[in-house]
Amino acid sequence: MMLAGQGRVCVELTDHELRWLWYTQKGKDKEALVPAQFEITPLPKGLIKQGKVLYPETLLSILRGYLEQRRVDFPLPRNPKVGIGLPLQNQFIREYHLPWVKKGHRTGLLRYLAEEEIPIPEEELVYDYSLEEEKGPSRRLRVVLSGIRNSVLSPVIFCFRKAGFEINKVCFSQLAWGKVMGFGPEENTLLLREDEGQIQYVFYKGGIPEIIRSFPATLQYFDEGEWKHEIHRMLLYLSSPYDQMEFTRILWSQDREAEKIGKRIGEYIKDVRERIPVLQGVDEAFYAFWGAQPLNALAAYAPEKYLAVLGLALEDEKLGQNNFWRTENLKKKRQRIKQGVAGALLLVSIGGLRMLVSTQQTLDTLRVEAQRLSEITANQTWEREKETALKQTWDRIIGNPTAVGQEIRELTAYAPEGIYLERIEIKGRTLLIQGLATESLEVQRMFQQLKALGWRKVQLAKYQTAGDSLEDSLREGMPIQFVLKAEEDD
Repeated sequence: MMLAGQGRVCVELTDHELRWLWYTQKGKDKEALVPAQFEITPLPKGLIKQGKVLYPETLLSILRGYLEQRRVDFPLPRNPKVGIGLPLQNQFIREYHLPWVKKGHRTGLLRYLAEEEIPIPEEELVYDYSLEEEKGPSRRLRVVLSGIRNSVLSPVIFCFRKAGFEINKVCFSQLAWGKVMGFGPEENTLLLREDEGQIQYVFYKGGIPEIIRSFPATLQYFDEGEWKHEIHRMLLYLSSPYDQMEFTRILWSQDREAEKIGKRIGEYIKDVRERIPVLQGVDEAFYAFWGAQPLNALAAYAPEKYLAVLGLALEDEKLGQNNFWRTENLKKKRQRIKQGVAGALLLVSIGGLRMLVSTQQTLDTLRVEAQRLSEITANQTWEREKETALKQTWDRIIGNPTAVGQEIRELTAYAPEGIYLERIEIKGRTLLIQGLATESLEVQRMFQQLKALGWRKVQLAKYQTAGDSLEDSLREGMPIQFVLKAEEDD
């Protein structure tokens, strides 16, 4: 069976269910996509709310059980690749046209744009972008900028990786809808759908879902006068980001109320502007774009159930918008720099123990790390602090070229990947080490390492998870803050 050979899957997370599409794909051609199986996993009420996973351990258990059952039915790879669709709720995505700038300056420009435009606090913000150079004499840059809260993204990433999936892509579901229904770059589309008794509208500018809002459920009882006032208010709100906004098309899901509201809006626009946009159901728009014959694995379901996973599968081989990919690469880069700086600080801070060896290797290492730090243009706090600390360390070594002995080299040779040293302080014969650990076992190993090097009265002065709340502290995988104290042996 095709599924056995590929083991690729896309899944959409909603507040009520998980929607899975297993498929095979050859190359990047749309026609080469072959959906093998589509299925839905119901979720307990309250597990996910507005796209945020409230109980990660419960979701992890569901994902593990699902994957185990798949392995019974099909011979899957050890870690099947998965593309994940998240709802665009309390998140951000928008298109910008910027002046052309050199490639070396674009990263800082886009970081500034993200911090200024995305209404998410900096400490919570995870952002991504796609960028292309527009052709023509203006040489402008077209940027699609998206943002999501780390507290929404991290639990999802944790659960899928822990369950045994290899994450290939994370994207907004509504972005994938536009790709599947073929929204043109010059179209303005309003999509209406029902969600928990409310009518949700999604405004697309081209293929980008820029605004999502909901009508309260009481609107079904409005008379025509009240409806006209409400529609006028909504259209005024949608027009506010744009000088002249005209709907090209109004779509609605397979729901009676959504269809009524879509037709009401169309009639209102016709009365006010003497023109009416194209009115269509989602299923009609889908089949108009894809042809009358539905794909076999999807034939039993309404299109709005599988739009997101189908869109993710079609774009699976392309870069596009992928909030997980860029964030993970930044994390790895930061971790490498942090480990290098921490090692340098450790060497210099304990260098006063009257031990002499050649410092050339240490100086070379610091020179490389200083160069790497200077090439990073990000303005985040951790970069500024680490660059300052590295400069002070460099100046100290140049003025007093002493080094460390064999015992300290043994300690640094341990170089645990799960430990990040934030502070090392020596006062007289007393040593204090403060840091972060990914596992409690790493703290125990450092404790034993200090004893083996001759330090006495080694004490664990602080040990706690680094979360800001009780919910964080109970979450598996949270970093551990620790402080070790010891005294120099006589």
